[in-house]
Amino acid sequence: AAEVSGAVVRRALKHGCTTAVYFGTIHLEGTLKLVDACLEQGLRAVVGKVCMDRCSPADYVESTEASLSDMEAFVQATIAKAEVAHPNGPLVHPALTPRFIPTCSTALLAGLGEIARKYNGSDGGDGGSRANKVFVQSHIAQSADQLAFVEKLHPGQRDAALFDAAGLLTDRCVLAHAMHLDESELQLIARRKSALAFCPLSNVFHTEKPASTLDAPNAWRCGCNVGLATDTAGGYAPSMLHACRTAVIASRCLHKDTTVDWKYAFWLATRGGAAALSMPIGGFEVGNEFDAQLVDPSAGDVLLLPGGTRRNSSSTQMKDKPPEEAMALGVLEKYVNLGDDRNVAAVWVRGKQVHLNDASSAAAAFIRLRGGHGGGAVAAKEDDAAGAAESVRLFSAYVRSVWLLQGLMQCYGGSSVGGLFARSNTVLIACVLLTSLTASKRLFAATTLARLCLRLINVPFIWEVEIWAVLMDLTLLCSGCDVVRAAAAIRAQLITFYAGAAFWKI
Repeated sequence: AAEVSGAVVRRALKHGCTTAVYFGTIHLEGTLKLVDACLEQGLRAVVGKVCMDRCSPADYVESTEASLSDMEAFVQATIAKAEVAHPNGPLVHPALTPRFIPTCSTALLAGLGEIARKYNGSDGGDGGSRANKVFVQSHIAQSADQLAFVEKLHPGQRDAALFDAAGLLTDRCVLAHAMHLDESELQLIARRKSALAFCPLSNVFHTEKPASTLDAPNAWRCGCNVGLATDTAGGYAPSMLHACRTAVIASRCLHKDTTVDWKYAFWLATRGGAAALSMPIGGFEVGNEFDAQLVDPSAGDVLLLPGGTRRNSSSTQMKDKPPEEAMALGVLEKYVNLGDDRNVAAVWVRGKQVHLNDASSAAAAFIRLRGGHGGGAVAAKEDDAAGAAESVRLFSAYVRSVWLLQGLMQCYGGSSVGGLFARSNTVLIACVLLTSLTASKRLFAATTLARLCLRLINVPFIWEVEIWAVLMDLTLLCSGCDVVRAAAAIRAQLITFYAGAAFWKI
């Protein structure tokens, strides 16, 4: 489960996804591995353990009691994990996930409604901090045969009314597909401030003939928040760009006056999704969290720059450039209709860089422009072998704190720490203290070399560990604040200190 979950999250980030709503499985521990993968890789997510206690395969069904017990355990565990990982506001949220009406008994739906009220408040507003509330997600009105099955199980009732009776239509409820909802059901969902997930690819791919999909413009006119979705397990493309293109095609199957064009599809994939989840994302207004991707229009086989040329092209097609806004819109249109994961140079979630495309020249140029890291946030790309990289800020703090400790101990006549200089050398003491308070690389270099010279002058009347400590400082200096190399040098330095201390203690 951990391996599969990690691969799923990596693929989402690779395609530029910053927020995902995931159905897990009926297994508690397996779905918690998906939560862990999202937290470890920095993907904003809503994750749910699937609940189903009837009309399911014998090897993939739960009892009502076990389903409810595991669901609440999942909610508690996810909230705890999310708060530890992000104390200032969770990045991953739990979701109550009845698969859909046919596989969930009335008792199971009612029990899930009780859990929703327990964690969200009876009126959707008094259950504590909104950041710690739980979502609800399910499938609704997905196909004609599903509606017929619901009619057989619950004569005279339809999906929306059954969810509402159980208390599951909340302001944090997201319902997928919704192809066959009537006007009254759409208005009910709008009154409850629930949202719809528009899944055009799986709708067309799996629907009965003739092909159909959600009428997203009509749902919006009825007051429903609508976000675009890939329905990864139900389709064959994890890219939201592909979902945009499919939305344009699928909407034309409805033969309605209002259809989805590429701009509306892109809106659904960004601002529409943000509205559906009631999250401050999806745009660059002040106060929103910085979820973004860096697009490289010159990557891949299709050239997305105006005129179809690369930046270094000498083609005359670039001579008559359109106005700046028209040019940007043209690049965006080409990206939505022709781009793929190769054009995704880098991805940020809540201001932290969570994906870097090594093959992108734009990513390399951006990192160079930012001085080797992603501005104030760590530009850490995933490295399974080395683990999470230390930030440049922490590296600087480490060096300064160690040097400050060494200088202060020498000033007070204490014993040497990690290769200190001669006690009588007050000039060198001052240099070390000054180095600990500044970020001057030149002063660091001069002081380190002076320490090394003083040690060598006193050979052999010194401890060997002092020479090695100074050499480690030189290694830190030569690393040039490269995060990975600096971290390796710091580890070597600490090993040297501990080994030397252990030797002389013995």
